[in-house]
Amino acid sequence: MMTSVLAWYQGALKETQKAYRKHRKFCTVRDKPIYKDVKDSGGLSKKYEVNLSKKVEMLDEKLTEIQDKVKLLKEAISRRKISDIPGKSNAIPNT
Repeated sequence: MMTSVLAWYQGALKETQKAYRKHRKFCTVRDKPIYKDVKDSGGLSKKYEVNLSKKVEMLDEKLTEIQDKVKLLKEAISRRKISDIPGKSNAIPNT
C-alpha cells in the first residue's frame, strides 16, 4: 500500500514540475522584483503599519479635542436656553 502511495506522489510531482515549466515559458520572470523591502526596517509593511498607527493616534487626539469643544458648545447652548426662559432669575450667567 505504501509503495502505491509513493508511486502516485512521484507521478503527481512530475506532473506539477512539467506544468510549472510550461507556465514559465509563457510567463517569464523579471530580472528585478517589482516591490523591494526597505533595508533594516522590517519591510514596507512594517513601515506602513508604524505610519498608520501614528496617523490613528493623531486622529484620535483631534477627535478628543473636537468632542471636548462640542461638549462646551452644548453646555453653552443649554445655559442660553435656561436664561431665555421667562421668570428664571437664578439661571447660570454666561461667561
